[in-house]
Amino acid sequence: MEKITKEYKVYNFDELKEDVKEKVIERFQKDNCEDYCEYYLEDDMNDKAEELLEKYFGKDAKIKDVYYDLSYCQGSGSMIAFSINILDLNKKYKLFTDEEIRLITDKSLCNEISVYHNDNFYYHEYTFSIEYDDDFGCYDYEDIKDEYNITEKDFYQLEDRLIDFLDTYNKHNTESQFIKDIISMNKELTKKGYEMIDYDFKEESKESARNYKYLEDGTIFE
Repeated sequence: MEKITKEYKVYNFDELKEDVKEKVIERFQKDNCEDYCEYYLEDDMNDKAEELLEKYFGKDAKIKDVYYDLSYCQGSGSMIAFSINILDLNKKYKLFTDEEIRLITDKSLCNEISVYHNDNFYYHEYTFSIEYDDDFGCYDYEDIKDEYNITEKDFYQLEDRLIDFLDTYNKHNTESQFIKDIISMNKELTKKGYEMIDYDFKEESKESARNYKYLEDGTIFE
């Protein structure tokens, strides 16, 4: 039997040449970024979505889901699915007068408004629609005129005003501030998401690199 022993020149990270150090750091940066995206990004996106939803629509808006694609491709971006009740919506946008919203809530003419993801392929700021149930057709003006200080003309315009305000057909040219705010919120989440994944992890990568021994070319010695 013949026994052959091979000797290696092994280096600490700080002993490597500068160009080799940079290559090692780049490897660790890539690994750290991949680990972050796999294990932490989802939680951070959800936390940021919660924060943005409260910022734009108040603490009583309820998050349902968070969709995102941060691949820098066509259709990339993010959107937040959530619900908000008509009373909270009106507090922010003053779509109805106090007397009109009293009627709407007393008679449950409209309650929850739901913003949901409407596209199977893309996740970005425009991939949402809005759904809600209403019972405006269950009442005539004669049914309510003695209880509420609302004109007949305004009464019969209530449903149309809500429909126009929640219409998502032409989001790019919408006049609805609610639709504009949803788009802005989604854009802000996308921006934050790219900041998260584009973080260079350089200092963390240097610390990680110092935990290993290397061959002269930067290959980890095991």
